Amino acid sequence: MILQRKVKFAECTCEIELDKYANGQIHIQLIDSLDGLRVTTVTKFEPKYITPDDRYILVKNYAENKGILEALEKENIVKRTGIKFQVGFAELDEAVLLQ
Repeated sequence: MILQRKVKFAECTCEIELDKYANGQIHIQLIDSLDGLRVTTVTKFEPKYITPDDRYILVKNYAENKGILEALEKENIVKRTGIKFQVGFAELDEAVLLQ
């Protein structure tokens, strides 16, 4: 499902594509509005993460995704909870989908 909202990230205007991982967690990708190519995957599947409900996600806000959480919050698409989830050397931000 494509949300009606768009977000600017990595010098692209992106559509927000929602899907689900096999366990039911939300999977979010950003798709370039101009060429239809995937810009980035926003979420990370982590089997040890138990969501409070199906609107909660783990956001990859590091490396090539640095700043994605702030961009999505600016557009009122997600809101961070303040909880961090450690996966290896990476730290994922928990957020709730507002749409």
